[in-house]
Amino acid sequence: MMKNQKVSRPQSLCETDILNTRLGSTTLFRVLLGLATTSACSQLCYAEQGGALHSTYSHSVIEEIIVTAQKREHSGQTTPVALTAITSESLKKAFINSATDLNGISPSLNATLGNGQLQLTMRGVGNEILTSGIGEAGVAIHSNGVYLGSNVTPALGFFDLARVEILRGPQGTLWGRNSTGGAVNIIQNRPTNEMEGSIDIGYESFNTMSLEGVVSGPLSSHTQGRLALKHRGSDGYIKNLSPGGDDFGDDNSLAARASLNVDLENGSTWLLAAGYGDWDINARAVRQEGTAFPEGTLHPIAGTPAHLSFPELAFGPTTQSETFKTYGTDPDLTDELDSYYLTSELTLEFSDASLTLVTDYREYDRLNQSVGDFTLVQIEPTGSIFEESLEEFSQEIRLASKGNDKLSWVTGLYYYQQKLDSRVTIPIGPFPGVPDILLGGAVGPDFPKVTIDNGGVLDVQSVAVFGQSTYRVSDRWAATVGMRYSWDTKKSDEFSDLFLGNLNGVPLATSTNKFDEDWADWTGKLGIEYSATDHVFIFSNISKGYKSGGINIGVGSGPFDPETLWNYEIGLKSTIWEGRLKGNVTAYYSDFSDYQLQSIDGFSAIITSGDAEITGIEVEIDMIPAESWLLKGIATWTDSKITSFADDSITNPSTGAPVSTGQALPRAPEFSYRLSLEKIFSIDQSNEMFARLTYTWQDDVNLDSFGTYNASQKDYGLLDATVGWTSADSRWTVDLYGRNLTNEYYKTSGYFYAITLGSALQAQIGAPRTYGARIRYEF
Repeated sequence: MMKNQKVSRPQSLCETDILNTRLGSTTLFRVLLGLATTSACSQLCYAEQGGALHSTYSHSVIEEIIVTAQKREHSGQTTPVALTAITSESLKKAFINSATDLNGISPSLNATLGNGQLQLTMRGVGNEILTSGIGEAGVAIHSNGVYLGSNVTPALGFFDLARVEILRGPQGTLWGRNSTGGAVNIIQNRPTNEMEGSIDIGYESFNTMSLEGVVSGPLSSHTQGRLALKHRGSDGYIKNLSPGGDDFGDDNSLAARASLNVDLENGSTWLLAAGYGDWDINARAVRQEGTAFPEGTLHPIAGTPAHLSFPELAFGPTTQSETFKTYGTDPDLTDELDSYYLTSELTLEFSDASLTLVTDYREYDRLNQSVGDFTLVQIEPTGSIFEESLEEFSQEIRLASKGNDKLSWVTGLYYYQQKLDSRVTIPIGPFPGVPDILLGGAVGPDFPKVTIDNGGVLDVQSVAVFGQSTYRVSDRWAATVGMRYSWDTKKSDEFSDLFLGNLNGVPLATSTNKFDEDWADWTGKLGIEYSATDHVFIFSNISKGYKSGGINIGVGSGPFDPETLWNYEIGLKSTIWEGRLKGNVTAYYSDFSDYQLQSIDGFSAIITSGDAEITGIEVEIDMIPAESWLLKGIATWTDSKITSFADDSITNPSTGAPVSTGQALPRAPEFSYRLSLEKIFSIDQSNEMFARLTYTWQDDVNLDSFGTYNASQKDYGLLDATVGWTSADSRWTVDLYGRNLTNEYYKTSGYFYAITLGSALQAQIGAPRTYGARIRYEF
């Protein structure tokens, strides 16, 4: 039995990553999994889902934590928000190296890549627009509270973090733009008053090497600095069978971050942060997984075997489906990115309120050339070339009340500006032996060589005013009201060209277009909370989310409509069994209007909107069944379906068949769960070891919005295991781990070419069985 040994309160939220409990001079227990805070969810002193700890860990009791989901510190166990907070230590223990590793770590959350962009889906709501910059993500990404308009750059920056907060459901009041599905806030460590640092070296399968270093401390009596660096390199896990070709899914990334904190008078602070990131890789982990037609059928237009892509018909078969192998003969395959940012956060403390001014500037340049044919014989490049440059600037001014009065409030102004310069070049064909269904035989019987070239400049401006207040009616009852009003303006200057042959070939069609559109809408929240007992907390929210409309740049189709979502939820948080068991449940219903969906029709990416209904239940159980044991469970049930499309006569662009309603939303499995069991060991009354098994399972899932044949992933489960050792002085840590130990093959996302281009499916593939080791030294 553990003694009742109290642990002192950490200096700040960002510094709370580990909790040590000692018996005399002997380290007996180190919390390896941080603290969890979930919407209707457990707050643990441990874990994959932890937040910052402001309490004690005694008698094997899991205590509450403090979170900042409502722009102020508050007890997680009595925060009326559906959220999960993952501490720095938990991120390390779960080997979360990027945003995609968050998949399944929170209820209703699916994380993957699509066309090199981050695709987060929460409660069935996400980003179905694969062309960068055309539309924002439905799950809004923030870095230190700064909204990120790009879905590309969040793939960088998962290092030296204090925690990650995942908020489920629309967060239309306090968390910036476009959060119809939820919001994720990536919170970096701040400079410290004491000198500290660490170095982390890792090696795993596929010749993957990683290096991370951090140093932080005082520069003067009122100034602290922090410098962090991370490099990761890998050969890739999709074997390229083409002679001399590099493997797919490789990694060669570098990220650096420097921050400076200045302590001003009366507790005020000024934080300056600058960062740089780049990657230079061969190709994402994609491969062809058949077409939109089953074997034994004929292509409706070409009359060819429909289960084969046009490149396969012309040049021979691709590799067998469901194997970690592919062909990639294009020597120019690449994905390159350079990004920079500068952030200023000035917090001025007054007697009754705090004023926060957050100013942020970001930019990046990207070149992506992807494979198009996936066959061993390639006459000419047939992939897509994406060139883009983006600049974004944002300013938030936020005023928040202080003290413990019955009424607490936050109000502010927000401004966002973005400029995207984008160009997409797609060479297609020639495909000998495939009938010319593209130009109707105008230049010969076979499918000809053509090149699509489109793009332009997109300017975005957004302004919002917001406020939220909570009034405590009594010790047990409280009510919250929040509202945000947003104005969005988008302008495009675009071009679209089609050439016979290469870019310098015969122009078949050229056009230029300019569009200018604006939208305005309000979002908000009405919530009630009730503390039934000291151990039971109940909350209920009605909230509305809104995502701006957009312009399909380079296509000439003009603006498309914004999307809105009404969400109704009720949650319960409870602590029983003398604090050793926390069970939490959230139930919700969402009414989704004008969901922005993208697909490829002919030469262009088109935007379609649809309405949907989503119902779900999220359960989290965290239990300490015995001293030094931790059992965690997450279970999610989701019933989602598309109820209508804006155009009743819409056809599936990859098959030409009429589209029916009733199918589930993309990447929203009906059932999913995650179980984790951990045991802590004490060695020779000094060193510690831990062992953990984690199993994550999800039901069948759609990968597109139209119920297309082959656009699905059958149910699968992933088994992970970790064994770790920590030295008596807690400076050295060694971890051995294995992920996907059963070597499951699974698709995480995918999109189809148009029926006139062969209807092939390009799919992002999850990593196979992986082993690794990591050594960490802290000073």
